Amino acid sequence: MSAYPRTLPEWQAYVSTFTGAELLSKAKAANSLTFLRAMESEGMAPQQAMQVLRMFASQLRADGQVLPSRYDGALVDLDTLLEPVPLPEGETNSENTPLNVSAPRVARKYASLPKHNR
Repeated sequence: MSAYPRTLPEWQAYVSTFTGAELLSKAKAANSLTFLRAMESEGMAPQQAMQVLRMFASQLRADGQVLPSRYDGALVDLDTLLEPVPLPEGETNSENTPLNVSAPRVARKYASLPKHNR
């Protein structure tokens, strides 16, 4: 493995080495727009970056820690990331697109906006 993980299996191996306060610190750092953008700049798709974040959330749970939900800079609620709330079937947005289809697209668009436009 290189100095830092690049592939999903490398990330899984990396994340699995942490426990306790160090794990919590790394998970919070990964749960940020800065981390997501860094991963994307290295060629990782947003869906894969979210998989890395799920790895951190799973490791926190396996370590017996409470998953942090809302704190300054948090991109997502880690508990909800592991146990997503299903969107109601049949509900649509203003473009008549089902919400469970459009929500990920909206999240990606928001993440790509410069901070001053949010």
